[in-house]
Amino acid sequence: MSTPTGPGPGAGAGTREKQAAPRARALAGGFGWETGALIAAMVLQLGYGAWTGRHLSALHFGAYATATAVVHVSASLTSGLTQYVLTSRERGPAFLAPSLLLAAGTGAASCLFFEAVAPLWGLVFSGVPYLVDFVRILVLQNLIAPVAAVCTAALRGELRFRTAALLELGGQAVGWTCALSALIAGWIPYGVALSPVLSGVVPCVGGLVLLRGMLRGARWERPGRELWLSLRSCAAFTLVQSLTYNLQVWSAALVLGASGTGHFSRAVYFVSMVSQTLTQALVRTSTPLFTRLAETPERLAGALRDALTVASGLLGVCLGVVAGVGPVGLLLLLGPGWEEAAALVVWFVPGLALQVLCTVGYQADRVRGDVAGVAVVQRVVLVGMLAGVGVAAALADARLLALALLLATGAGHAWQLRRWRRLPGWQGMLGEYAVHTALGAVVAGAARLGSVAQGGGPGLVPLVYGLLAGGAATACAWPVRRWIPALRLASAHGLLGRKTAAPPAVPRQSTAP
Repeated sequence: MSTPTGPGPGAGAGTREKQAAPRARALAGGFGWETGALIAAMVLQLGYGAWTGRHLSALHFGAYATATAVVHVSASLTSGLTQYVLTSRERGPAFLAPSLLLAAGTGAASCLFFEAVAPLWGLVFSGVPYLVDFVRILVLQNLIAPVAAVCTAALRGELRFRTAALLELGGQAVGWTCALSALIAGWIPYGVALSPVLSGVVPCVGGLVLLRGMLRGARWERPGRELWLSLRSCAAFTLVQSLTYNLQVWSAALVLGASGTGHFSRAVYFVSMVSQTLTQALVRTSTPLFTRLAETPERLAGALRDALTVASGLLGVCLGVVAGVGPVGLLLLLGPGWEEAAALVVWFVPGLALQVLCTVGYQADRVRGDVAGVAVVQRVVLVGMLAGVGVAAALADARLLALALLLATGAGHAWQLRRWRRLPGWQGMLGEYAVHTALGAVVAGAARLGSVAQGGGPGLVPLVYGLLAGGAATACAWPVRRWIPALRLASAHGLLGRKTAAPPAVPRQSTAP
C-alpha cells in the first residue's frame, strides 16, 4: 500500500527516501556528464554560430534550414533504431551486432534514395536557392550517423554516460572545425553542411572500438523479425515527430521566402541550443533508468514524475533567461542585420519548453509499452501543429508560426497529463508547473530589466547586466527552496547536501514496489 511522503516523519517516508536515493544519484550522475558535455558543445556552437552569422546571409541560412528539414525526414527512418537500442532490456552481442548491421544498411539505403529524389525537393521549394546541393551533401550523414547513434545508445544502456557524452562532444568539435575550415577556404555556403555529415565519425569509430569486447564472438547474421518490427515501430514514431516539427520550417520556406526562413531558423536555432541541451541530457539519462524500472510500474511512474519535476524547474530558469536576454544575445552573436530574428526569439520559448516535457513523457510511455497512447498524443500534436501553421500561413505572420509550436506541444502534453492522472503520486503536477512557470517569468522579467537598464540594444554590457539580473532572481529562490518543487525534490534526495523535509504541500505517494 502506498505511503504518503509529505510532511511529517514516518517509516513510509524513510523507506521511499532510501529506495529513491540510488535512483536520484544515478540520474544526477548521468545528467551531470551529459549536461556538461552538451554545455561545452553549446559554447563551441556559439563560437561557430558567431562566425557563420557574420559570413553567411539570411538567404544561405534559409536554404540550409529547409534542406536540413528535408534530410531530417530521412534520418528519422533510421534514428528509430537508436530509440529501440536505448529502451530495450536486451543486451549482449546477439542483440548489438544485428542492430549495427541494420543501422548501416538502412542508413545507406536512405542515403541513396534521397540522393536520387533530391531534384524533386528543388521543384517543391522552387524559391529556395542552393537547396538541391545542400540536400545531396547533408544526406551523406546517413552513412555514418545511424551506426554512431547505435554505438552511443548501447553505451548509455550500460550506464556509461560519460564515455558516450565525450565521444559525441568530440564528434561535434570535429564537425564544426571541418565546416569552419571549408568556409574559410571559400566553399560558401556549402561548407556549413559538413558539420552534421562529419560529426558522427568520432562516436562511430570510437564507439565500435569501445564495444569490441561486447562484439567479440558475435555472429554477424541477418537481423531477425523482432528487430525489424521494433525498427518499424520506432521509425514510425520518429517519422511522425520529424514531419510534425518540420512543418514550421517548410511553411516558412513557402510563405516567408528564403531570407524570411533564414531569420526564422536562426531564432529557433538560438533558443533550441538551450532546450535541446536539456532535452538530450534528460532523455539520455532518464531513458535507461526508465527501462530498468519497467518491471515495477509504480517506481517507473515515480521516476517519470521526478524527471518532469526536474525538467520543468530547469526550463523555468534557463528559458526564462533566454526570454529576457535572448534578443540581445542573438544580435551580439550574429551581428547587425539579424534584428528580425532577434524579435522572434521570445515567441519560441514557451513552445520549446513544452516540447521538452512532451519528449520526456514520450520516452517513459514507450518504455511502459504504451505504444497506442504515444500514437494518440502524436496525433494530437500533429493536429495542433497543422492548425497553428495553417492560421500563420494564411496571415503570413512569422510570430504566429512560432506560436504554432506552443499550440501543438501544449495540446499534446495536456493529453499526456490527462492519461497519467491515474498513476500513483500524480496529484499536484499542474501546481508544480505553475510554480516553475512563475519562477521563469520572474527570471525573464529581471533579466529583461537588467538589459534594458543598460540600453537594451546589442552589446556585451546589456547582455552581462541582463544575465546578472537573471542570476540574482534565480538566487532569490534558494531561501524558499522548500517551496520550489524541483529544489525540494533534489534536497529530499540529498543532492543539495543535507536532506531536508518537504514543506506542507500536496503529498506524493510512494513509488516503491
